[in-house]
Amino acid sequence: MIDRVPATIGAMAVSRFTKTLKENNMSPEVCLGTHIKTRELWLTEKQAFRTIKNPASVPSRELFETFPINCYHGGRNECFMMGVTPSDHWYDYDLAGAYTTGLLDILIPDYGNIRLSKIRTITVGM
Repeated sequence: MIDRVPATIGAMAVSRFTKTLKENNMSPEVCLGTHIKTRELWLTEKQAFRTIKNPASVPSRELFETFPINCYHGGRNECFMMGVTPSDHWYDYDLAGAYTTGLLDILIPDYGNIRLSKIRTITVGM
């Protein structure tokens, strides 16, 4: 699985993700829609150049990323009653691991082939 025990669950997920990428000869840049941007800076105090490498989003990711980020407002909760509800015990069931299981179905985005399409009909409800 992983080589060491990370301090947090999030760190464990990142370690496993990066190891999976290496095992499958995949690039994190391709999966995340980024590339490495290289800059050279002149350091006056050292009288030398310094090369800085930072990840930057590919243009197609930058173009389409802002909209879904601005749309996200947390998890989905619904109520199918209107008006005053009867006094009772209400339960909010949560499926353990449902979010992470759902993430398994997400494929690597093909940022280079993103395209716009027109919505022909809109259906609300069932």
